[in-house]
Amino acid sequence: MKPLFICNPSQIQALKTHIKDNKIFKSADLNRCFISKNSDYKLRKNDLNGSGDAPFTRIYIDPFLEWNTQEYFGYQIALEVLENWKKKEAPGIVFISAITQTMFDKMVTGKMNSLVREFPHFDFMNLKEKTIPFGTFSNSRWKYLKAYALTSSGIVDEISHDLTTIISQNESSRTNLEKILKRVKSLSDTVGKEVMECIALYNEDTNVSTFAKALQEKIIDRLKELRPHKPSEIKVPSNMNLLIIEDNEEHLQVLEKSLTARKGYFEKEKTLFSFTNGEEALAELKSSKNEYQLVLVDLRLNDENGFAQAVHGVDIIEELQKNHPLTSYTIITGMGRKGISELLDIEMKFVLSKKQLYSFDTDSEVDTMLTRMFADVKRRERSIHYLFGPNKTIYKWRMFKANLHALGKDRYSEQVAIADRNLRLFINKELKQTFSIPTQRQEDNFDMTTIDNVHINILTLRRIYLWLALKNKNRLFLSNAEQGEYENVLNDCGIDCNLSRINSTGLHFKTIKTERDVECRQLDLDKLWPHESVIIDEWNEQHGKVLLDKLKDITVSERHPALFNFIKTYFDYKEKDFKLCNLIIPIDSSIWNFKDLGDFLIHVFQDYTDNKKNSFHYENVQAMYNDEFAQNYFEQQIAPYLPEVDKQFMELDMDI
Repeated sequence: MKPLFICNPSQIQALKTHIKDNKIFKSADLNRCFISKNSDYKLRKNDLNGSGDAPFTRIYIDPFLEWNTQEYFGYQIALEVLENWKKKEAPGIVFISAITQTMFDKMVTGKMNSLVREFPHFDFMNLKEKTIPFGTFSNSRWKYLKAYALTSSGIVDEISHDLTTIISQNESSRTNLEKILKRVKSLSDTVGKEVMECIALYNEDTNVSTFAKALQEKIIDRLKELRPHKPSEIKVPSNMNLLIIEDNEEHLQVLEKSLTARKGYFEKEKTLFSFTNGEEALAELKSSKNEYQLVLVDLRLNDENGFAQAVHGVDIIEELQKNHPLTSYTIITGMGRKGISELLDIEMKFVLSKKQLYSFDTDSEVDTMLTRMFADVKRRERSIHYLFGPNKTIYKWRMFKANLHALGKDRYSEQVAIADRNLRLFINKELKQTFSIPTQRQEDNFDMTTIDNVHINILTLRRIYLWLALKNKNRLFLSNAEQGEYENVLNDCGIDCNLSRINSTGLHFKTIKTERDVECRQLDLDKLWPHESVIIDEWNEQHGKVLLDKLKDITVSERHPALFNFIKTYFDYKEKDFKLCNLIIPIDSSIWNFKDLGDFLIHVFQDYTDNKKNSFHYENVQAMYNDEFAQNYFEQQIAPYLPEVDKQFMELDMDI
């Protein structure tokens, strides 16, 4: 997608000169992408609100636009984009100009001033040497801006909050301060000796702001004496990790002190980790081996100049909601009541005002917060436990959480039966009793059909889940580097070639033969999904309803070498990885419409000859022979086997 530039007509040539060598903009059609007239802007409104056929996802705006009179029209365009965007994915907006962000902050007034503070600004005079660290706004951050930060009520509320600090530093508040001092003096016994000594130092030349802060500290100390904090009864679990993201060093120290000073709480750099930079914190969440059960994050993360960082607190929350469903988070904010109310409305559920946290009894507020968050972690763990999906079988927790979130609980539930009963009963009755002696399999040479069917169906179910998860990411199978581990991932165990090793915790399943030795993979019954008992029971009564199992035998090279070679050649798999072919081919939903296997194979062949590619759009999969060779190969080597294949299915009572 080419970026869109919205630029002052007088700046077009200068901008072209300064960005022509920048890698980011080399693909841009500079003559087409500029908006140089008001009429051009109107014509492009569909692109700017995301309703066009090819909406822009990256928009670079010069704030200093002028049509007939000088005005900051670029900010107005950005505001309209923000308010009217219709697509799900939010676009990224960057301002580029010869004027710095600090200068615009002083020059621009009203609602537009909030845009100056929220969006990144770059000097286009330096773009030739400098790369813009361009990042798209998250949807959560856009929702926050639209619902609160850029609304009239939100702006007024933020100004009101700022005035609280400004007033305490203004000499005009001296009268109010003296009224408070008069009342405090009348309560000398209550406020205590240290407060009274502090008041005695006040005179007309005293700086109001400095004195008010010193007095407030003394009063807070006295309040702690009058309302001593009870020893905490909270016990922090040993495996509980806490992440704090707070741009204000002073506030961060207050939090760290309260969370680490008491016995049994957190230990810095072991169970408690802190960041002042949003980007670094987000990278830690995405890449760290640590699982964070608790996260405290400041809503508005600013840089040293007071401008918004590239990653805000809401961006952190979006990452947690998407990929860390077990993590409980709390937003810490200095917003007033109106701002917190708006956050709750956009589903930022746990919000803590800094006025509460940094009050006279910080430890008590921290305990209340932790109690709530611990309860939330337990609730989340219970919710995950009853979700329909693997707990530790297909993916490790981090990958499972990401895929399950992307797939959606309801959609996944449609693919998997709800069953949390009878699994152990079935294992004890059907499997454990039958194979109680480890060496019995070799000695008695008994039929393994039941066990094989059970194992196959369990893996089938897991393959369906994996396929759906990958398809949701527009990838229908594992990458080449991961193919060799596919079956092991499904079983969550290594290869075990000792056929005599069978016990109550595992089954053996004989896989297809290759040029190597016969391989045996072990399915650990302790790692079955809770709902797999229903699938097992269904397989005991109704064999052959899943096409994957129908294809399992015909892909064995020793029984059907021509069919084996045809499919192997068609999908271009290496011999050692061909065992994956029968796992991947049948999963596409279109296969369920074929009346028999022959019809399916003809479809595969015809699809290749007609379209030069297969209908499943697998990545990096191509046939390795020309059309004439394929035609002869199919007619001479494949077609004669189809009646035999159909006959075998009939004998197995597997209706196709």
